[in-house]
Amino acid sequence: MVLSLGDNHEEASEHFEKAIHVRPEDYQARLLLPQVYRRLGREDEATEAHRKGIEAAKRHLELNPEDVRALYLCGGSMVEIGQEREGLELVDRAVTIAPNETGLLYNVACIYATIGRSGEALDHLERAVAAGYNHKAWLENDSDFDSVRDHPRFRAILNLIEVRR
Repeated sequence: MVLSLGDNHEEASEHFEKAIHVRPEDYQARLLLPQVYRRLGREDEATEAHRKGIEAAKRHLELNPEDVRALYLCGGSMVEIGQEREGLELVDRAVTIAPNETGLLYNVACIYATIGRSGEALDHLERAVAAGYNHKAWLENDSDFDSVRDHPRFRAILNLIEVRR
């Protein structure tokens, strides 16, 4: 679930912080900000941002329990801070709600790949491609997939996207 930020992570953090200031109830900027902090080496701030983002997402989910973006972003953050079981429950709930949504399946694959669960990562990535995901260049460069990049199934997924073009 890598976020493409270009090279200016400090500027990106300022934009996310401003978005949070303008809309403090919104979970999205809060759950994306930790990625920027990590890239800046600000681990303590990343962990705190995860916690605040999780709180905001849970409040949102009380009113919108089937919001798949809130579910997988919240679940991914929970996994990041060591709450793997509960986080994966939210992620899996999102997939149950929208089993063919390509962006969701892609991001769920990212979450599983980053925790070393290659089989689940590749299963979700295959489902994303079967449902129409076709961003080969993104897949080739997403560091979340470094753990599976040399796996034959991953290469087969890339080849499938190439064949469909």
